[in-house]
Amino acid sequence: MKRGQQGFSVVLVLAIVVMMGGVLAYAATLTSTMHSSQAQEIAAARALQAARAGLEWGRYRIRIGALPNCAAATNLAMPLSSGNMPVTVRCTATVHLPEAGTPVTTYQLSATACLPAAAGSCPNAAGAGDYVERQVTGMAER
Repeated sequence: MKRGQQGFSVVLVLAIVVMMGGVLAYAATLTSTMHSSQAQEIAAARALQAARAGLEWGRYRIRIGALPNCAAATNLAMPLSSGNMPVTVRCTATVHLPEAGTPVTTYQLSATACLPAAAGSCPNAAGAGDYVERQVTGMAER
């Protein structure tokens, strides 16, 4: 009579082991995804800071009158604590003749930081899943 109840505990233990394995696999996937997302957020914040620095570099070049003060595109490597971040600064100059007769030049600046970059230039059209890009724009006048 007791023979019909033998083996029930083995099935129960096996079911518990399978369920625990599923929970552990889910937890490992969730942890990995969280770490990856956090790394992407940090990289995006660094890219934004590098792009802002590139924009300020362009404004500084215009302010001091460095030649050429408005190059069509300049590739920079902004030093960060985690390594260099490639930044491409683009500039377009437009000369205006106001009523007073003194010409005024306005500069449209754009700084793009990306990681990984294609040959040190941003943006990278073939960016992979871990690709990060930030762009800031601004104007200057002289």
